[in-house]
Amino acid sequence: MRIGILTDSADKLPALRACVTGAGHKVAVTGCGLLQRPSAQVDAWVVDASLNLSTAGDFDDWLLDAGVPVFFSDDCSTPGSPEHQAWLRRLTEKLRRLDGALELQRVRPARYIWLLGASTGGPSAVRDFMAQVPIGLDVAFIYAQHIDVGQNRVLAKMLASAGAYRVCTAAEGMVVEPDSLILLDADRQVELQENGTLSFTGGTWAGTYAPSIDQLGNNLAHTWGSHAGLLVFSGMGDDGASASRLLHRRGGQVWVQAPESCIIPSMPDSVLAATQVHRCAPPIALGQAFAESLTTRQMHNERTQHQGS
Repeated sequence: MRIGILTDSADKLPALRACVTGAGHKVAVTGCGLLQRPSAQVDAWVVDASLNLSTAGDFDDWLLDAGVPVFFSDDCSTPGSPEHQAWLRRLTEKLRRLDGALELQRVRPARYIWLLGASTGGPSAVRDFMAQVPIGLDVAFIYAQHIDVGQNRVLAKMLASAGAYRVCTAAEGMVVEPDSLILLDADRQVELQENGTLSFTGGTWAGTYAPSIDQLGNNLAHTWGSHAGLLVFSGMGDDGASASRLLHRRGGQVWVQAPESCIIPSMPDSVLAATQVHRCAPPIALGQAFAESLTTRQMHNERTQHQGS
């Protein structure tokens, strides 16, 4: 994104520039002490709250003419102080989420978001599951497959031919849209925001597994609650067990591939030992049950809305 910066002092520009570039954007224009004319070349503005707006013209009119998001900086701390560093982090995080905020003006997130988790033996099981799930259920899937860095292209090609869902790789600010299957990178940790957009944390997945089913599953439980689900397929280890407990407490659904149908049943076994599972079956049966469950739930929601109107 192209960001404009307005401030009362050139001394503040380096820190503001650092926030913009640290969030992955480009500084398009800067100004000190005076408002700049709103520009079509700017996707958003960062405005220093201490700027003397009374001498800079009619700021209300400027805001109306800007036509893009405006972020206000409220920093009055000493450069290098803990307060200053905390301010930098807050502003950088706001700017990092800018892509998602703008993307939400174009599309809406899915009503339901399910995390698919798998390791050894998972891709073929997920392919069989997805082949049974029709679009139009107002659901999106996020797929965390333990995989080597750089292998997502092969996985995407395999899954694109398996069903009707649009397969893509997670990107900064991406809206988790209905009828989509989003693949996670093994070398970049991502979080789901409460508004249904994805945001990279700037780091890698912590712990043994990458991507981490537990990390994103816990995040999904906090942000999406009863509108979230976790489905754990074949794999070695116990990734997903911790997230399954939290998701269950938050009202979400927890499903697993039947261990006897797995190449390696360790991950489903760990979830079965950790919490109550709502459904356990082979991949094709899971897909059929999922389509039936979401269709029934969708019909119930439509009836409820009709009665309410």
